[in-house]
Formats: sequence, structure tokens, C-alpha cells
Amino acid sequence: MCVLGFSSPTTTPYEWPGKPYEREGYLRKQTSGMFSEWKRHLFKLRGGEFWYVREKGPDSQKYNIKLCNVQRNMKDVCQIELRNPNVKKPIVLKAECEAEAIAWMESFTAAIEYAITGGDDVSSELGESEMVCEQLQTVPGNSTCVDCGEGSPEWASINLGVLFCLQCSGVHRSLGVHISKVQSLKLDTKKWTHKLLEGMKALGNGKVNEAWHKYAATFSMKHPALPMPKSQDSRAVKTAYIRAKYENSSWWRDAGFIAPDSL
Repeated sequence: MCVLGFSSPTTTPYEWPGKPYEREGYLRKQTSGMFSEWKRHLFKLRGGEFWYVREKGPDSQKYNIKLCNVQRNMKDVCQIELRNPNVKKPIVLKAECEAEAIAWMESFTAAIEYAITGGDDVSSELGESEMVCEQLQTVPGNSTCVDCGEGSPEWASINLGVLFCLQCSGVHRSLGVHISKVQSLKLDTKKWTHKLLEGMKALGNGKVNEAWHKYAATFSMKHPALPMPKSQDSRAVKTAYIRAKYENSSWWRDAGFIAPDSL
């Protein structure tokens, strides 16, 4: 579970002097075993990449955060969870206080956006909105909404790499930008760059839903109250499904996704 309605303090000692998608510092990570404990480790966000720096033993380890969403634990506001749809177990980290957790979450959100857009170079803006629509809607799966199947979606989540319809875009906005950052294919023309477009093409509804829907039949049997919606279904049905899919990540956890880079 996660906390959605948090707000940053007006002043914080955890502001990072560098770029918003870069940060480094010590966070706690829980050890495995019967007598587990939270141990401090050095972590770095650099150029859209997340590094766990080992001071002793094996070399530093890099984690792919491109498909991740970032959440806070409702029971412990100092805990941060990075969830990847291809990985069963989330990366769970713990800051020293709530303000530090918020600062790290903001940096993670910016780093995920940086990773999917391919950088912060805005020198090559796309001027034609129809060009964006035409190029992205031809990506496999992108001709229909990723969440309800409605045709010709004109809204995108640039950190999840998917397209959706107008109604589903409203639900995605309610999740918060730390989970889904919504952008219009036609209205936000100045925000689209060649790098962002290429990043979106590398993902797409087909690839993302292939991961999330891998065990869709099993999920539907376990959770009959959360059916996969159709375009004509009510907003309430779509909201329940989208929140389960992206906010709580309940269905891919139940599906038992396993990936080699899991912690």
C-alpha cells in the first residue's frame, strides 16, 4: 500500500544541489534471514540509472528503474518502494525521516522520467502534434487504450511508456506523478522531443501489457471484483482496475513475476 496525498515541506535539508534526477546518499536496506535488520548502504541516482554502491565485496550493482513506479509505505512513511512489473519483489529502502523519503521519491520520479525520455535535451522539440499521434499509435498495442481498449488513445504516461484514452487519463492523473506522469499527444506539443518519442516507442502498450497480463486469467479468478474493463464500462470499474494495476500492483504480485534483477 502507498500514501498518495503527501506534500513536500516548504524547506528541507535534503534538497540536492545537482540536477533533479540525480542524488546520492545513505539509505537503509533490510537484510534477509531470520534476524533481519536495516543496514545503511550508499545509493546513487545518475543519468537515469540507480546504483547500489558496495563498499566491500562485489562491484556496485545497477538496477533498471525505467519501468518502475515509486511508492511510500502507508505504515512507515520513511520507507520507499520501487516496483517493476517484471519483478516479483520490490526494492524497499528506508530513509532516516519522512522529509528525506520525500526528497528521494522526487528524485526517483525525475530519474524514471529521464530514463524513459533518454535525457533532458530539449533542443529538438517536435512541432507537429499529428506526427506524435501517428508515430506512437503505430507502436504495437498503441492503437487502443492500455487499460480499457478504447480506440485511438491520445494521452500518454511518459514514465510508464503507455497510451490511454481521455477517461483513463483522468484516473492516471489521480494516481500522482510519482506513479504516472500524464501528457497529451496533441495538447502538450512543446513537451515532446525526439528523445522522448524514441523512449515511448521502445516500450508501448503491447510490451507493457504483455508483462502485466501474463497471468491475467489467474488474476481474474482470484479477484472477480476487479475485472479487466472494456471501453464502455463505468469510470468506477476502470478506476478500481487502474488503481490495482499501477498503484497497489496487486495483480502482478499475485501473478508471481520473477526477473533476474530482483533483490
